[in-house]
Amino acid sequence: SEICRSPCKPIVAYIPNSNYRQPNLSKSKKFKRELKEASLKYNIAFLDGEEVIDYNNTKDYAPKGPHLSTQGYKKISNLISNHLTK
Repeated sequence: SEICRSPCKPIVAYIPNSNYRQPNLSKSKKFKRELKEASLKYNIAFLDGEEVIDYNNTKDYAPKGPHLSTQGYKKISNLISNHLTK
C-alpha cells in the first residue's frame, strides 16, 4: 500500500485453489485467513474469490495447471469490477 499514490487503492483478491487439482483445503483456508488478516492490518480491501469461484467446480479452472478457466477469470474480474464501481 505504501507504493500507491493517490487515488490508488490496492486490493487483495483471494483466488481459491482447485480442490481436484491441488486438494489441500486446510492449507488453502489457512492462507486465506492469513491473507485477510494482513489485508485488514494494512487497511487494504480484501475480496474473497470463494464468493464466485467454487473450488469443487472443474469449470472454474483450466484443464491443466493451477490456473483459472476463462469462465473463472471472468468471475474474478467481475468481482473486482463490482468492488471498484461501488
